[in-house]
Amino acid sequence: MRFSLMSNYYDKILLILGLISLTMSAVVATIFISAADVESSAALIGKSLQGENFKQLPIPQIQPNVASWPEAPKQSTGWVYDVFTPPQIFLDDEGNFTIKPPYEDAAIVQPFGLYLAKLERPLYRIQMDGYIEEDYNDASKTLLLFHDIESGGSVRARIGATVDSSAFKVVSFDVSREFGEDGSLTKTAIVQIMDLRTGDTKTLTPGEALYAEGIDIELRSREDQTVQVFPTFEGQEFSTSLGEYKVEAINLDARTITVKKIPTGDEDEYRVETLLLENSFESIETITNPNTAPATITDSFESFFQ
Repeated sequence: MRFSLMSNYYDKILLILGLISLTMSAVVATIFISAADVESSAALIGKSLQGENFKQLPIPQIQPNVASWPEAPKQSTGWVYDVFTPPQIFLDDEGNFTIKPPYEDAAIVQPFGLYLAKLERPLYRIQMDGYIEEDYNDASKTLLLFHDIESGGSVRARIGATVDSSAFKVVSFDVSREFGEDGSLTKTAIVQIMDLRTGDTKTLTPGEALYAEGIDIELRSREDQTVQVFPTFEGQEFSTSLGEYKVEAINLDARTITVKKIPTGDEDEYRVETLLLENSFESIETITNPNTAPATITDSFESFFQ
C-alpha cells in the first residue's frame, strides 16, 4: 500500500516537469522566430521596390494664391426698409449695389394701397345711465339720469321735462317688474325721448347702448399718408392717388370691408381684397356705455326694498 502511494507521487512530479519543459521550448521557439523576422525586415530597409507597380510618383508643387481685396464701393442712396425688414440688395451690370432688381420679376405684386383703420357704429348722442325712483307708484317722481355724448356731461330730467341744452324732451318712462321662481326680481326700465333736432322718438334702456344710423369707416394708406377716405355705403366708388376703388361689401361682425381696385394704366385686371380692421382684437362696437354703471347699481340697490 505504501509503495502504491509513492508511485503516484512520483508520477505527478514527472508530469509537472514535463509541462514545464514543454513551455520553455515554446518560448525559445517564439523568440527565435521573432528574431528572424526582425532580421528580414532590417534587410529590406533602404532598398527601393522594383517593378511596374512600384514606380515613384512626382510630388506636385502647390503655389499659394494671394487674394487681393479691393475696397468696397460707396453704396447708392435710396434704401427703403423697416426696422425688422432687411433690404433686398442686387448688383447691376456694372457691379454696383442697387435696390432695383436687374431683371423683370413677375412675382412682385404692387401693394393694394389701402388698409382699414376704422369700422364702427356711432352711438346716438343721448344715452340713458339710470334712474332714481322716489315713489314706486308714481313714475312722474322718478329722476332720470342721461349722458350727453356730444358734451360729455350728465343730464337729469323727469317725465315731461325739456332739456334745451341737449335738445331733447322726456316723453315717457315705465318700469316693469318680474319675479322669478326663486324669488329674484328682474326690472326693465324704458324711457322714450323726442329728439328736438329731428323730431324723432327714441327709446332708451339703462345699460344698453343706442346706436345712430350709419357706420363710421375710415380707409388709409401706408404708401401715401395723405390718403384718408370715409366710405358710407356699399357700392360707393372713390378715387385716390393710388388708383380707383369701389366698396363691395361691409361686414361689421367680421370687422372687414371688401374693396375692389379698378385697373388703370399697366394693370389689366381687377383686384379685390377684404381688409381686416387694424387692431381687430378690439371690439368694433361699444356694447355698454361706461357711464351706465349707476343704472346697474341703482337697480341692485333698490331690489332689496321691493
